[in-house]
Amino acid sequence: MKTAIHRAFLTSVLLAFCMGCLLVALPQPAFADSHYPDPDRIFLDGMRYSEGHPAGASYNPSTGVLTLNNYNGGGIYVQHPESFEAETLTIDLKGDNVVTCINAGNDAGIDISGSGSDLIITSAGGGTLTVTREEGSTSVGAVDGIFVNRGICISGNAVVYVNVSSISSSSPYVTGISSANSNIEVKDHASLDIFVSAETAAGCYGIQTYGNDKGLMISSDKAVSIECYRNDGGVTHGLHDQHTTVPFMFSNTPKVTIKANAVWTSNSVNEKDYLVDGYSQEITGYGSDSVYVYEIPYENWGWIKVGTKWRFYMGGGAYITSSFFTDKNKTYYFGDDAFMVTGWKKIDGTWYYFESNGAMKIGWVKDGGKWYYTAMGGGMVKGWQKISGTWYYFNGSGVMQTGWQAIGGKWYWFTDSGAMVTGWAKISGKYYYFDSSGAMQKGWLKSGGSWYYLNSSGAMVTGWAKISGTWYYFFSNGKMATGTQTIGGKTYRFASNGAWLG
Repeated sequence: MKTAIHRAFLTSVLLAFCMGCLLVALPQPAFADSHYPDPDRIFLDGMRYSEGHPAGASYNPSTGVLTLNNYNGGGIYVQHPESFEAETLTIDLKGDNVVTCINAGNDAGIDISGSGSDLIITSAGGGTLTVTREEGSTSVGAVDGIFVNRGICISGNAVVYVNVSSISSSSPYVTGISSANSNIEVKDHASLDIFVSAETAAGCYGIQTYGNDKGLMISSDKAVSIECYRNDGGVTHGLHDQHTTVPFMFSNTPKVTIKANAVWTSNSVNEKDYLVDGYSQEITGYGSDSVYVYEIPYENWGWIKVGTKWRFYMGGGAYITSSFFTDKNKTYYFGDDAFMVTGWKKIDGTWYYFESNGAMKIGWVKDGGKWYYTAMGGGMVKGWQKISGTWYYFNGSGVMQTGWQAIGGKWYWFTDSGAMVTGWAKISGKYYYFDSSGAMQKGWLKSGGSWYYLNSSGAMVTGWAKISGTWYYFFSNGKMATGTQTIGGKTYRFASNGAWLG
């Protein structure tokens, strides 16, 4: 008869005999050197994978990844390998997946029974996994939702629900998740919800581990919940671990709720209040003596760093999401994932820029070698903008323009700093004139009491020029000649309007 205790004892003996001190060196899931299960030893809904498999499941033996894509079927079982090599099975969740295992004897809903086997459950896109294990038999020793011989790691954006119930009168061990020789880790943005109920039981556990260090490690930024009930009035346990001295390690997790008679049981000693490694805060009961809630304490509300990213914790398991937030005269924005935004972000149709510290930038922004400008409200500007008394032009992408620009059918010129030019400007060795609106002028121009002529490209004319059939002369400074002038050693006469008379 396979029970949780028998499993732990047998596998511990085998590991001690075959692996020696290696077990001590693996206090938590460390799967880098693992091999992968052979398809011949993987069963889904009673079917050997190499011979066929249900819809919604596919396995890649070269990576050890079992992809569940809206899978809805029976239990997942990995048979014990012939060797004692460490193995890792990764379950990648896509969509909503359901594993249902009813009256399966001593088999778990997900059962990874290899002596050195680890399980990773992960998802990039928020896939869910619901494991339902129900037992009504009178001859079972253990009813587990998930059983793994070594470690379990729930990571990425995986959402995992484990529901276990037993009405067996044989007093089995009823457990949500069992890790026979290591511990359980929930990290990244994964969430875990365990519900266990038993008519009567030798032991009723949310989680049962046999690790040598932390029993349950949670660094996820999502809440975790464990609930255990017994109809016979017996004791229930949130976590049972016979070896660990520090049952939990919490880091950055907003809230952990444990509904059980005892938060932690080790060697038959019930502990209700204890220091949690990571925050050194006690889990304390409220509502009733059998409900224990660990929550980031009030003094830790606010900014929380998760890896290299930042969130703002509001208490009660909630973070700021999809909103602007002002703190100490600086404005920040948090995305749908509740992480602080940096760089460019389009919000309600308007682009904003947030510095590396998350603060919204107001004013000039240099990004990728280009200049932008964000107005007082933080939004990126486009088109004409008067900034500190100077006109600038920003294209449809918000990039500040320099040099020649055709805007609205007119030509403008902007300096390297983006300032719009008015009046005379020497550009590439030629003079141009821009009126007070910045538009380049052509044809006849009177400036400072003198007449000039600007050709079709806007360049100021010098020397002899025939305009509308009449000859004119313009000095090197562009001014039109009138009266009697000596040019090239010869005398010429010009009318008051500049026309050459001879």
